[in-house]
Amino acid sequence: MTQQNSIGPFVSVIMNCYNGDKYLREAIDSVYAQSYENWEIIIFDNGSIDNTAQIANLYDSKLKYHYYEKKVTLAEARQMAFSYSKGEWLAILDQDDLWYPEKLMIQINAIKNSDYILCYAGIHEIDATGKLIRENLPRYKSGEMFEKQLFQWEINNVTPLINSKALKEHNISYEPSITGLEAYNLYMKLMLKGKVCTIQSVLGAWRIYPGTATDK
Repeated sequence: MTQQNSIGPFVSVIMNCYNGDKYLREAIDSVYAQSYENWEIIIFDNGSIDNTAQIANLYDSKLKYHYYEKKVTLAEARQMAFSYSKGEWLAILDQDDLWYPEKLMIQINAIKNSDYILCYAGIHEIDATGKLIRENLPRYKSGEMFEKQLFQWEINNVTPLINSKALKEHNISYEPSITGLEAYNLYMKLMLKGKVCTIQSVLGAWRIYPGTATDK
């Protein structure tokens, strides 16, 4: 299915936020800078007391802001954000990461008219200032991938596109009791059900700095 014949947003960009306003505008702006335009942003604010709401209100109706007063686990927050989405594909972009302008266009062109259920690409790891730490590209070719990822996990959480229909058909969701590696659990269950598309290009940046969940 292409951008032109999709009804409503083809991609829902899920941004889970908690007191992360420092880099939030850069993350949001990287979505608005996409050459592919058929998307929506779902911001799920998990009880922030910073300027997240004020920043979200600076944008147009393509960005939908949802505030949840009760702090919940990231797995619960991601699943609740999913419930607000309308896209046929779901993308995760955390509040301190960013995409490069051709990210969505390249991936949409790779998955259209296919039976892929997941698509991911390479990333740059950057520090708090945006300085490059290293580059990571997928080592695996597109196709069946469950056993390979069991041997060596390599899926980042910046570039994946997730097939919403596949999640619903196979009743796959984030496990609320998981407080770490919630994405690993979801992706592994999904990869049991279909093929994965890999893009041998860097399409986004993953920010690593003291205090992040990755750092901890």
